[in-house]
Amino acid sequence: MDDEAQLLDGVKKALRPWRQVWQVETALGGRAAWEALEQQPFDAIVSDARMPEVDGEQVLQRARERQPGAVRLVLSGQVDAKTGHRLASVAHQFLAKPSPVGAIIAAVEDCCRVRDALVDPALMKVVAAMGSLPLSPALYHRITSVIDSPTSSLDEVAGLVSDSVSLSAMLLRLVSSAYFGLPRKVSRVQDAVAMLGLEAVREVVLLMEVFNEPDELGVMEELKRRSLFRSRLARRVAEGSPMTALAAEAGLLADLGSYVLALRMPGVYRALWERHLRERLPLRQLEFESLGITHDAVGAALLGLWNLPATVVTAVACGHELPGADAVVDTRTVLALTLRLEEEVLEIRRPGAAEELQRLATQLGLESRLPSLRDGARMSWASLSKDSAHE
Repeated sequence: MDDEAQLLDGVKKALRPWRQVWQVETALGGRAAWEALEQQPFDAIVSDARMPEVDGEQVLQRARERQPGAVRLVLSGQVDAKTGHRLASVAHQFLAKPSPVGAIIAAVEDCCRVRDALVDPALMKVVAAMGSLPLSPALYHRITSVIDSPTSSLDEVAGLVSDSVSLSAMLLRLVSSAYFGLPRKVSRVQDAVAMLGLEAVREVVLLMEVFNEPDELGVMEELKRRSLFRSRLARRVAEGSPMTALAAEAGLLADLGSYVLALRMPGVYRALWERHLRERLPLRQLEFESLGITHDAVGAALLGLWNLPATVVTAVACGHELPGADAVVDTRTVLALTLRLEEEVLEIRRPGAAEELQRLATQLGLESRLPSLRDGARMSWASLSKDSAHE
């Protein structure tokens, strides 16, 4: 869906090589898209973000209501963090505009595969067997609704955080650590919010709410450390793109499934976790060999239940997989590169990992930045490890 007839004609022509796989329907503008949604079912819906009268957010919102099984993608030029986060709440993938047709097709296929995987009976059986699951991050959702509104303010967000004494204490303790590099120790929530910025506060609140229950294996602190590291690294990788905040959020949550598995299946997970630390083998490999499932699938399923941005869910679900050759910079590919940088820093032993990192950086146009990203990753991890040692 777009409001430029010439552009739509060009897209349709470019999609001809896929006509044996995809049947393509176009709609000129948001109102025409609404009508199309009422007339026939779709497997995937791709919409421009900015259109007169009915914009892309409204189109995808209607699609979610009328055809919840269809995957939804949004194309947008430069947008601010608020708009990007709002769009991501109704779209499974967020692509920069313009994007090559091959990248759009690759994103559609990724999203369709993730949609099908998240309702896989084997996955649902494992999730159901865990019994009670961590609660949905209610404060994160409340803060998100404030931050994403046009009238959001630092004081309003600080007030929401201050309502929770335990969360306020954890926030102040975390932001006063050397990792955030703030010029002085912070003792007031209002100061922490002002110095970090709204997006960073949202991430910290999400981290604190999600990883909040002590686990028998004692993996929570390690996973929180890795999550903070990954979030900051993803933000660096995505710097300058409209999905920077979303990539950081995906990085923060990529290990949620590990936490849930350790929390609810400690007897089974203990050996996997200890071997992962001892032999530096990929955790996903050990999980699949023992459980027939991986933490990214479990985490994505839970994030979907929590109604977190669909773009983040998609990235967490397939961030460990190497993107297709046509993929471009988006939330999922940023996380894929971030995870490979993390593997390098943690010295995880996986055949072909270094080659994958180099190839993906080149594909995404980030080859020239790779040395500085590697240096930044090592420095961030060293900083976090030092903070942890002093606690």
